[in-house]
Amino acid sequence: MEIMEPQERSLGLELLKFDDVIEQVADEAYPHILCNYLFELSASYMKFYEACPMLKEGVTDTIRDSRLQLSRCVADTLRIGLDLLGIEVMDRM
Repeated sequence: MEIMEPQERSLGLELLKFDDVIEQVADEAYPHILCNYLFELSASYMKFYEACPMLKEGVTDTIRDSRLQLSRCVADTLRIGLDLLGIEVMDRM
Protein backbone atom coordinates (compact mmCIF):
# COMPACT_ATOMS: atom_id res chain seq x y z
CA MET A 1 0.00 0.00 0.00
CA GLU A 2 1.27 3.46 -0.87
CA ILE A 3 0.41 6.24 1.58
CA MET A 4 1.29 9.58 0.00
CA GLU A 5 -1.45 12.09 0.78
CA PRO A 6 -2.15 13.49 4.28
CA GLN A 7 -5.72 12.14 4.16
CA GLU A 8 -4.42 8.65 3.39
CA ARG A 9 -2.05 8.84 6.32
CA SER A 10 -4.75 10.14 8.65
CA LEU A 11 -7.10 7.35 7.62
CA GLY A 12 -4.39 4.73 8.05
CA LEU A 13 -3.62 5.99 11.55
CA GLU A 14 -7.32 5.91 12.43
CA LEU A 15 -7.51 2.29 11.28
CA LEU A 16 -4.57 1.38 13.51
CA LYS A 17 -6.56 2.46 16.59
CA PHE A 18 -9.16 -0.29 16.16
CA ASP A 19 -7.45 -2.97 18.27
CA ASP A 20 -6.86 -0.53 21.13
CA VAL A 21 -10.50 0.59 20.99
CA ILE A 22 -11.71 -3.03 21.14
CA GLU A 23 -9.47 -3.72 24.14
CA GLN A 24 -10.71 -0.59 25.89
CA VAL A 25 -14.36 -1.50 25.26
CA ALA A 26 -13.74 -5.02 26.58
CA ASP A 27 -11.92 -3.75 29.68
CA GLU A 28 -14.31 -0.93 30.54
CA ALA A 29 -17.60 -2.32 29.13
CA TYR A 30 -18.47 1.01 27.49
CA PRO A 31 -19.80 0.27 23.98
CA HIS A 32 -20.17 3.99 23.23
CA ILE A 33 -16.38 4.13 22.86
CA LEU A 34 -16.69 1.82 19.85
CA CYS A 35 -19.56 3.91 18.49
CA ASN A 36 -17.45 7.07 18.73
CA TYR A 37 -14.51 5.34 17.05
CA LEU A 38 -16.66 4.11 14.15
CA PHE A 39 -18.07 7.62 13.71
CA GLU A 40 -14.55 9.11 13.64
CA LEU A 41 -13.39 6.44 11.19
CA SER A 42 -16.33 7.25 8.91
CA ALA A 43 -15.55 10.98 9.07
CA SER A 44 -11.89 10.30 8.28
CA TYR A 45 -12.92 8.15 5.33
CA MET A 46 -15.13 10.90 3.92
CA LYS A 47 -12.21 13.35 4.04
CA PHE A 48 -10.02 10.77 2.31
CA TYR A 49 -12.68 10.03 -0.32
CA GLU A 50 -13.12 13.71 -1.17
CA ALA A 51 -9.39 14.43 -1.39
CA CYS A 52 -8.03 11.24 -2.96
CA PRO A 53 -9.67 10.19 -6.22
CA MET A 54 -9.55 6.51 -7.07
CA LEU A 55 -11.41 5.99 -10.31
CA LYS A 56 -10.76 9.28 -12.10
CA GLU A 57 -8.66 9.52 -15.21
CA GLY A 58 -5.01 10.22 -14.52
CA VAL A 59 -4.78 8.13 -11.35
CA THR A 60 -2.11 5.47 -11.77
CA ASP A 61 -3.01 1.81 -11.29
CA THR A 62 -0.70 1.58 -8.28
CA ILE A 63 -2.31 4.52 -6.50
CA ARG A 64 -5.81 3.35 -7.45
CA ASP A 65 -5.14 -0.15 -6.10
CA SER A 66 -3.64 1.26 -2.91
CA ARG A 67 -6.61 3.53 -2.29
CA LEU A 68 -9.08 0.75 -3.04
CA GLN A 69 -7.23 -1.50 -0.61
CA LEU A 70 -7.40 1.23 2.05
CA SER A 71 -11.13 1.57 1.35
CA ARG A 72 -11.55 -2.19 1.77
CA CYS A 73 -9.79 -2.02 5.15
CA VAL A 74 -12.20 0.70 6.26
CA ALA A 75 -15.22 -1.31 5.07
CA ASP A 76 -13.99 -4.42 6.91
CA THR A 77 -13.33 -2.46 10.10
CA LEU A 78 -16.76 -0.81 9.99
CA ARG A 79 -18.41 -4.18 9.35
CA ILE A 80 -16.62 -5.83 12.29
CA GLY A 81 -17.30 -2.90 14.61
CA LEU A 82 -20.98 -2.70 13.74
CA ASP A 83 -21.31 -6.47 14.06
CA LEU A 84 -19.84 -6.27 17.57
CA LEU A 85 -22.53 -3.70 18.38
CA GLY A 86 -25.23 -5.99 16.99
CA ILE A 87 -25.97 -3.77 13.99
CA GLU A 88 -26.61 -5.52 10.70
CA VAL A 89 -24.57 -4.23 7.76
CA MET A 90 -25.93 -4.04 4.23
CA ASP A 91 -23.96 -5.83 1.53
CA ARG A 92 -24.28 -2.91 -0.84
CA MET A 93 -25.52 0.66 -0.81
